[in-house]
Amino acid sequence: MAYEFLLYEKQRQGVLITLNRPDQLNALNEGMRAELDDAIAEAEADPEIRAIVLTGAGRAFCSGADMGRERAPTSWPAGVPVGMTVGEHIAGWRNRDGTGSKRLQRMWELNKPVIVESQDVV
Repeated sequence: MAYEFLLYEKQRQGVLITLNRPDQLNALNEGMRAELDDAIAEAEADPEIRAIVLTGAGRAFCSGADMGRERAPTSWPAGVPVGMTVGEHIAGWRNRDGTGSKRLQRMWELNKPVIVESQDVV
């Protein structure tokens, strides 16, 4: 499978998955998160792969969430996106948090070890 935000390289009996947004310090956007889910599922389903190595391109492994993404205009003073109630906004947070928690839990429950490799930058 081809990925836009990741590099997926089978090597011997493992796979090297590289977060590949070095200009953004590999900040996680929704596309990268979805691709990471797909890449991990692909590696888990492949009987030739015995381990997964996760790394980042460039000078950072991953700087966290991509905060520079486009955001909907918000209403003052609540900071809630225009056309959305506070309850809908909070429910959206809850759903996103639940999805993120499921992603992390899935990594813990894989039947193959996941090794994270980060490089020291001087």
